[in-house]
Amino acid sequence: MTCPHCFRFTLDRYLLDLFDSARQRVDVRVLDVLPRLSDAARRTAAEGGQLNLTGENWRAAVRTAASRDT
Repeated sequence: MTCPHCFRFTLDRYLLDLFDSARQRVDVRVLDVLPRLSDAARRTAAEGGQLNLTGENWRAAVRTAASRDT
């Protein structure tokens, strides 16, 4: 995917469905972490990489982004 805010990143099908469902249900537990994932994607792009999120690693990406903010 390409986002004007996050640059380029990938999501597996599980995450795409999870995020779509969270938006439909207004699930703030998931929606509240999306800005951190955006930060992680921007940082990765700034370092020359591309963030590849899966059902197994997306929470770790959120924790890493949060730890960089402190």
